[in-house]
Amino acid sequence: MSDTVARIAEFPNDDRYWVIRWIDTYEVVSGRTATPSVGVILIPTANNPALKNFRSSSFNFEEECQCRVHVGFIPLLILGSIFKNGIFVGRIEAETRTVTLRKNESPYQIPESVRPAPGSTSNPLTCMAI
Repeated sequence: MSDTVARIAEFPNDDRYWVIRWIDTYEVVSGRTATPSVGVILIPTANNPALKNFRSSSFNFEEECQCRVHVGFIPLLILGSIFKNGIFVGRIEAETRTVTLRKNESPYQIPESVRPAPGSTSNPLTCMAI
């Protein structure tokens, strides 16, 4: 097994902690030799979100960063994953929630916590956002 640490060059390299907020569109550029990619939305935070005293108010949603990452990195791309200088450093501890949509209610109301990011084309029932 290799001791090599994967660094995602497309992620910010500014000594701050960045958290994966959203994973979106898969893209293949037709007619080119480019590698398929997936869209990733990151948000910076003032401190390491893996720490026990972390507060969600530390997120800076105004500085959201959108980038495209080669599909080979998909196993590392989990919502709540934390990166510093493109290197995985941990994951936010998250609680699991169950969303129940009642069949006879119309229209279905999708809770705010599972709505996709603005402009996203993802199915809100298969993705979760921070």
